[in-house]
Amino acid sequence: MRWLLQPETSTPQSHVGLAQCDLLHAGGAHITLTRNRLTRQIYNRLTFLPVEDAPACAVVIGDSWADHVDMGFPCWPTLLGRSLGYSVLNTARGGSEVDETMEQLARAHEWLDAHEGAAPAQLLIIHTGGNDLLHSLCMPHTFALLASDIWNVIRSTPPPASFSLVRRIARRVAQGLCEVLADAAARGHTTALISAVPICSEVPLARAVVQLLSLGLASPVFITRVLDALGELLNSEIRAALQEQLFSAREGKDPLSLRVIFFDEAAHVTSLAAAAGASTHGVIEVPGLLLNRRFHAVPPQPLSPDAAASSASGDASEADGRLLEGTLQVDEVWLDAHHPSAKLHRALVLPAISALQGGGITEDALH
Repeated sequence: MRWLLQPETSTPQSHVGLAQCDLLHAGGAHITLTRNRLTRQIYNRLTFLPVEDAPACAVVIGDSWADHVDMGFPCWPTLLGRSLGYSVLNTARGGSEVDETMEQLARAHEWLDAHEGAAPAQLLIIHTGGNDLLHSLCMPHTFALLASDIWNVIRSTPPPASFSLVRRIARRVAQGLCEVLADAAARGHTTALISAVPICSEVPLARAVVQLLSLGLASPVFITRVLDALGELLNSEIRAALQEQLFSAREGKDPLSLRVIFFDEAAHVTSLAAAAGASTHGVIEVPGLLLNRRFHAVPPQPLSPDAAASSASGDASEADGRLLEGTLQVDEVWLDAHHPSAKLHRALVLPAISALQGGGITEDALH
């Protein structure tokens, strides 16, 4: 997809979705966009959101779940960095795969190197892997591999690596993550927060795919079981491969001077969607969700001045509470068939902070 993209520098006011992102109007904010030549869709290329006297800068890389331009509102990785009182430099782009994260990280540091006085880049937030699985479904043979995975879920047996789409994708994502983590450590990052791939039974598009593969014969309970099992297999394989490559494969090499944290985003999406009664959307609901994204503007979801002030003063818990105000209703969970709403993004900030406060991936976890 990269060859279809063309750079475009703009301001938030130039696009309806961007104009609603109040964070982009902060003093000193900078944004560079990119446009798909075929679809004319606008994506983020680089966005810098400064905080005066920020102790550090959070760098965000990845896909649409971190691309505020594609979504039309600040996503949880950006809100996380802001709630910590950090400046945020975001080079995530909707539609990107794991092999594009290295270029995104390099672009972020090229910008930081060119702007003296910017806070040091310490925290790296990575959201990737979903498109590696989604785009693979464009190849006919991969449906056979996916069917094999589903069949093995039914039999409650682990699929062989050579005939498992999920395990192939997991290895690819883990390899890409290891490469970008090594680069991040070399560039001075001290902490990396990696989001789990959000493959779970609550995602409407995922439910629709399984329902169609079963020719409409699968029950909602069966679809939930299959997707939860596949999501767990994918993320456990990514984590295991990541641990193996970060530690076992680095014998004789200097260890990474980087704390790596795995944030189980899928589990929190599952919990929030289930609590709102939006966990069983499928084929029937998907067209309406797609139309909702195309024809309805996204209401603005700014970080309130009070929350920003609280986070800047170090009172993260108070700021997070304001970010999480309100209860999700059934029609407030999904922006479209596979992207969460602005409100759900806000609800993911506090769990992400809790993950940062916990332990990282260690070599002990291998045993």
